[in-house]
Amino acid sequence: MRTFKTILTALVVMLGVVACTEDAPSNGNETKTPVIKFQSEIVEIDYDGAEVLVDYTIEFPVEGESVVINNTAEWLTVEAVDNAQLKFTAVANDAEAERKTDVVVSYKGAESVTLKVTQDYNAVANSPIAIKFVAADHASVTVDIVTADPELTWIPMITYKEYFDEYTSDDEIFASDMEYFEYLADMWDYTLAEFIEEMVGVGTEEGLVIEDLEPSTEYVVYAYGVSLEGERTTDIVSLAITTAEPYDGDLTFEISAVEEDFSLSFTITPSHKGVGYMYGIATEAEINEWKELAGSDNLRDAIQVGDIEAGIADLMDYGLAEERSDYYEIFSESDVMDYGWEELKADTKYIIYAAKWNENCEIVGEVATYEHTSASVEASDNVITVEISEITQSSVTVTTTTSNYDDYVVLPVRASEVEALTDEEAFAFVMGAYEYLVGEYTYYSDICETYTRMRPETNYTLLVFGCQAGIQTTDMQRVNFTTLASGDPNECTFYIEVMDIESDCAWVEITPSDKGHYYQWMAYPANFTADEVKAVVTDRLENGYEGDVEAFSSWELSQGDEETTVWDLIPNTEYKIGLIIMDYDTGEFLSDVVFGEVFKTTEVVYADITFDVQFGKYFDIDALVAAGYTQFDGEDYAGQAIMSIDVAVEGECSEFYYDIYNNDLSDTVKYPDAIFYDGLWYGMDASHSMVVLDYDTVMTFVAVGYDYSYEPSALYRKVFTLTKDGASPVEEFGAEASVARSMVIAPEQKSARVERKFNKADYVYTSEFVAKSNEAMASIKSERRANAEKEVALRLSAKSKAKGCRIAR
Repeated sequence: MRTFKTILTALVVMLGVVACTEDAPSNGNETKTPVIKFQSEIVEIDYDGAEVLVDYTIEFPVEGESVVINNTAEWLTVEAVDNAQLKFTAVANDAEAERKTDVVVSYKGAESVTLKVTQDYNAVANSPIAIKFVAADHASVTVDIVTADPELTWIPMITYKEYFDEYTSDDEIFASDMEYFEYLADMWDYTLAEFIEEMVGVGTEEGLVIEDLEPSTEYVVYAYGVSLEGERTTDIVSLAITTAEPYDGDLTFEISAVEEDFSLSFTITPSHKGVGYMYGIATEAEINEWKELAGSDNLRDAIQVGDIEAGIADLMDYGLAEERSDYYEIFSESDVMDYGWEELKADTKYIIYAAKWNENCEIVGEVATYEHTSASVEASDNVITVEISEITQSSVTVTTTTSNYDDYVVLPVRASEVEALTDEEAFAFVMGAYEYLVGEYTYYSDICETYTRMRPETNYTLLVFGCQAGIQTTDMQRVNFTTLASGDPNECTFYIEVMDIESDCAWVEITPSDKGHYYQWMAYPANFTADEVKAVVTDRLENGYEGDVEAFSSWELSQGDEETTVWDLIPNTEYKIGLIIMDYDTGEFLSDVVFGEVFKTTEVVYADITFDVQFGKYFDIDALVAAGYTQFDGEDYAGQAIMSIDVAVEGECSEFYYDIYNNDLSDTVKYPDAIFYDGLWYGMDASHSMVVLDYDTVMTFVAVGYDYSYEPSALYRKVFTLTKDGASPVEEFGAEASVARSMVIAPEQKSARVERKFNKADYVYTSEFVAKSNEAMASIKSERRANAEKEVALRLSAKSKAKGCRIAR
């Protein structure tokens, strides 16, 4: 423990030195008041002792008067020299803390000045490594790591003070940390030595920022020397820090942006990190539309209605959010946002905006904005030659040649949509109704493309025009054509070939004689009848798509040739491809069921990996909360149990995953291994974990391992049920949950976020894993945002179709 010695000795130094002897100017009987002025009122002295001179002046001095110095610090001497300077002299600071004192300087008739004097301490005088406090706010702390040896390698950690106080020795702390390091190394596919090499700091490191902390919380930052082989080389030094009260004030933002090739990257820096804020970018025209929707000229109202409320409605309508807080969770930022980008339209004013908001997705602060007008686009001299060929009932082949590499669009649309429009109107129509497709059908050189999924016996117009950043750059060409008529659906024949058959998948090629018909296909068990196929398809439409024919047809129906892989087949099982022609608009069956030849999957060759899984004791969470484990307090945990799981793996295993599912899934015929593989990728992968589970529910623990060729093992399955009367006493929880409980700080990052270890109860494994670093968190949040937006766009357009992977059980 550090001790601080403070000996207070009143020492008033009366110095008979005259600062300045000029008479104070007067105006009649008026005399101006003297003023003491220092260049700085802060005096800093090195830890090894030094003399520091500080300049001062007296405005309007009084003849015969001098400064009076009041200094109470025994370690400090202060005297006036040269009539205009104070000399501060301090002995070496051998204590383990910074020394501070106030020195008061007075002068007759003047207002006294207080000088703040600090003397640093030799952080490594008695230890090869030390931690120095720099600053703390509501969500972060900043420290310096100081080492006597500039080559010393060390690791810094942080944890809650209550957890740190439970340790009784440096050895216990280090053993706990090493257990955690081994877990992280395994998770990141590192050796322990590689992990330590990634995490260590070398020599003195100043300004280490630890972020994402909780306000009003006691933490302990600790550090120790460690070799790259994992041997501790110093004692553990620690520093207790309490974060500030939650920040409840306004946020301000600095916004910057850079445009390159009509792509805008922008950065938003909040005045206070750790406080949730929203951001976005919109054109000035979009903002004006939002204002009309909101019935207000206020930008804050417009963004609330046009951006936030509309976004929440979209996510809820399509099942991507259940509560407003879900939207907040996906789209809220609390740190510097420096991965923003936007594809721009030329000659357009954009507004980037940011504002503080709350978990109910309500803007509660002033909106910060940044305006940017995109670059202009010049006309293109590209000469585009277009030819069409191979017109079928559902497709056309287009060949183009170009004179340069400027971007251009080739897009077939229904002739009825554009035949009455001028070229300017047709361009505006395409950029509105088909904007989501323009990027996909933009080219920059010669092409030979086949466009599919057209209606039979229908007039189409092929629109061809130069386009860059949403601006038309060449004249528009129109090429009209009509797709061929389709015949009787029952006269359409299908060539079905299945090849490259493996234990759980096969390559399927379907070639219809009439390319215009839409058909639904799947892989069915070999004994399925036509009536059973119709029943499966009807069930998918009525229950899987809730009777939404448009959505069903868009996602389920194929047209023309189909070439894809069908997955999730059961090993050593006979299947056949079954298909039926359907009406795209009504969902009616238009033909009999057509079956392909029966094929049989191969025997599965499993990786030679076995599991030994041990379930530890489990505890009633309500009882834990009552005993003071407040980490579990809340409806997410209420009425449940927490159980430890230890997983041992034998064999040449490169990685393994496991998860827990409801119901008894031990029947390998009804629930074959193949149906679990994809889902288990998102499961847990630690040798020790703690999971929160329901009582009185039949569950199955399922695990899979992969060898170094990424061949899977046979699934390990274990069926179990937890009951309240089987829960262990609360007193035994501490030993059962003794997983390492700190956070790793990445020393090479000046603004490093930390990853928390799985504290006794604060961090519990679930199938949704916490991001392992600041970069990963930013990437994941960006991906979630992009995926959410993409899903909404797909569902709104209902134009895309998923291929393959359809199997009837």
